[in-house]
Order: sequence, then C-alpha cells, then structure tokens
Amino acid sequence: MNRSVRLIAARIVWAMALAMPAALWCQGPAPEAAPYAIQFNRPQSKGSSYRLALEMKVHSEGSMGIGEDSQGGSQEMAAALAGTVRVIDVNAVGDPIMMIFHVDKADLTQDKKATALKITGADLGISLFQGQFRFVRRDGQAIPKEEIELLSRVFQVPTGVNPDDYLGAGRAVRPGETWKINSAVMAKALSRGGQGEEGSKEKGMDPANLDGTVTFVGLEPWGDIPCFHLRTAVTIKNPAIPHFIGEGSTQIVSDQLLPRDAASAKSKESTRIESRLRGKFISEDGKKLNVTSHSTVTVETTIE
Repeated sequence: MNRSVRLIAARIVWAMALAMPAALWCQGPAPEAAPYAIQFNRPQSKGSSYRLALEMKVHSEGSMGIGEDSQGGSQEMAAALAGTVRVIDVNAVGDPIMMIFHVDKADLTQDKKATALKITGADLGISLFQGQFRFVRRDGQAIPKEEIELLSRVFQVPTGVNPDDYLGAGRAVRPGETWKINSAVMAKALSRGGQGEEGSKEKGMDPANLDGTVTFVGLEPWGDIPCFHLRTAVTIKNPAIPHFIGEGSTQIVSDQLLPRDAASAKSKESTRIESRLRGKFISEDGKKLNVTSHSTVTVETTIE
C-alpha cells in the first residue's frame, strides 16, 4: 500500500468514527470472549491410520575427560522422517502400542551431508516389549542401530497417563489464559515413559524438580481446520541420570495446534528442548569422567 492510499484509508476510518453515534463510544470494551473446553487427549483407535511427518535438528557442544585432561567439541545433526502409520492396538488412553509404519522418507544429515537411511521404503512393525518399543522390518532385514535410535526418538514409549490430567486447566478457558501444569501427575507420566516405575532400572522423577505452565494463545486456523493454539513451557531441574553426579536442567517450549473438534486426532507441533549438564559420570570401576554439555533440539511434527 503506497502513502497516498494509506492517507485515504486513514481519512475514511476517521470520517466513519466521527459519524458514529456518541452512544456507541460510551458502551465500554467489547464483551470478553467465551471460554472453551480444551481436550488434550486425542486417542487413536484400532485400525485407524494417519500421516506422520517429522523434522528434527540437534546442536550439541561440550567437553568430557578425566581430571584436567578434557576434550571438547560440537556437533550438528538433522533428520527428516515421513510415512503412514496404521494402528493395530492401543492402551487405555488411546496411545498406540502396536503399529505398522510405512516409511516414505528417512534422511539423516551430518557434516552437511544428507543420507537416505536404509529403512526408506520399508514397512516396520512397532510393538511394546518389556516397557520399550521394538522395531522390526517386515521383510526380515536388520535395522541398523543408529536408525533404531532415531525411531526411538520419534516413537516415544506411551505413558498410559491422560495428558488432560496434567496439562488441562480443569475448567473452560479463554484465549490468553495461562495455568500451571500438575507437576505430580506429569512427573508420573515422564517417569513411566523413562521406565521410572517401581522395579524398573531408572528412578522416577521428583515432582519438586518439575514446573511449567500452559497458555491458550488463541484460536488459529490450520488450513481450513479451526484450531486451538496452545503453548506449553516446562522446566526440569536435576533429572535423574544413572551413574551421574552433578546438576542439570532442561527447558521445553512447545507450540501446538489442536483441532477444536475433540474427535480429531490431528495435530501440528513445534518444540524446542534446551538442556545443560555439568558434573561427573562414575564408571563401574570408580573412575570419574568430567562432563559439561549444552544441547538444543528443535522438532516439527505433523499428524494428519
């Protein structure tokens, strides 16, 4: 818009304002927007299918060594994964626990060189086994260890905990509202995802080390789908890490679009995870490995 057009538009708006009845100027602010009931849990069902697309970027830097003999460095890595997931079975809250994943795209970029992974084009069976997801190719071929590690980042072990119990406000909320997460229930969910239950190899998370908020940013379209825009910000201090003594923290900020239709399992999410660690890892023979690290992970995920 050029300057003359802007001036004409401004004069029109000013003239319309002068023409308004005085009573309209005295009505006060517009009425507050109606509250919305937001449902975070969007359960999948047996036999359903969805398209999954994910892009992840990782930057890490740090040092490690014994005593004063430490070496440092940095690393950049990116991954892209896309395909179709068919749900075979779900748990009580609708999290898939058995799936078939047809991989359309699986790329890994390291040292600025992109490589197509061997799982590209494959059908993968994904099933829960002894608290972890197990990945097998349906054609019987082996999956390289580094590709299993990538798949494990994408397909997180289900917690069995309803996210509404720790992310929900427990009431209808208006755009712009912020509320606290339920740290006790979220710690329980994260501990289950990390095998931190009674009798497991890892300790559960202490709710005192977990804090966060959820903000209903507002209503936002995703193409032609009316959505809730929700922002979750969580801080985790001193996470329980086996054989580690020291301090650490992780900040997670996630922006998510959830369809207003609570029956829809679609979602679009952008997440940034920043972690810092300083301390020592103790080996089985008692050696202390000094470690400092700082990593940033960004993940863009679409389910539709």
